[in-house]
Amino acid sequence: MNKQKILITCPPMIGQIKKYRSFFSKHKMQFEFPRIKQTLDKKKLIKILPKYDGWIAGDDETNFQILNAAKKGKLKAIIKWGVGTDNFDLNIIKKLGFKFSNIPNVFGDEVANVAMSYLLGLATNTFFIDRKIRQQSWPKPSGMMLKNKTLGVVGYGDIGKNICKRAHVFGLKTIVWDKYKKKPKNTKINFIKNWPNNINKCDFVVIACSLNKENYRFFNKTIFRKMKTGAYLINVSRGDLVEEKDLIKYMKKKIIKGFASDVFNKEPIQNNSYFKKNDNCILGSHNSSNVIEKVDKVSILAILKLSSFLRKKIN
Repeated sequence: MNKQKILITCPPMIGQIKKYRSFFSKHKMQFEFPRIKQTLDKKKLIKILPKYDGWIAGDDETNFQILNAAKKGKLKAIIKWGVGTDNFDLNIIKKLGFKFSNIPNVFGDEVANVAMSYLLGLATNTFFIDRKIRQQSWPKPSGMMLKNKTLGVVGYGDIGKNICKRAHVFGLKTIVWDKYKKKPKNTKINFIKNWPNNINKCDFVVIACSLNKENYRFFNKTIFRKMKTGAYLINVSRGDLVEEKDLIKYMKKKIIKGFASDVFNKEPIQNNSYFKKNDNCILGSHNSSNVIEKVDKVSILAILKLSSFLRKKIN
């Protein structure tokens, strides 16, 4: 039996790809991967995807044109490496007959850790101080207490739950918005169904919800004007949950004091970005889930799921 060809476009998995060579071989698969920073563009995907039997995808753009081209070729199954599926139209995938799965509920702890590191960095100016010392300065900016401050968490999935657990250790009060979840038993959380009620009470707001058509760039001027003056915004979910043009305006107005984010409207972030010039910003590279142990776990699960799909297609 010939080995089936697999395309990998997920940077964290590619970064540790040598580990999985024998595992792919064991499951009668051989892999290839392009050089990418974050995602593979539309033209490249249309050109190369049809020659593969399976695809372990990252956050690459997908649409009917890309998937239809792949359908006319060899592609039979797709695994989304990680949790988020907002870059896939699941209706099109189903219509074209692809086997599809993601890898849910694996990165809650890791992403929550990054969210809290951002919150601590904004509150204590540690990232700012580090940058200035490297520039031969010796700054002493004042920080802020966390005890009895209020943290708002948008989304109470795996990430949101873990953020709240960590926040309570630091003495933060927590407000959670999630219309899809039942009120948690944890009485420390002020659980609110109606978004964005009480956002004006929050010293920090963390975005931890999934992206969909309904909430595309819903953090915009309508929300920013309701936020507490001097509040901090943190995004560890998807860049397109925030309208960055509006955010910049409200940062310039000092309504939003600081912004920390692992994700942006365009990735990699542009060289002339306002956020790069603002000392009250902490910037990530869409990398909060890139933890060695979890990358291994998710990559192995992705290979196993893909192998199972392809065997079923053959049989």
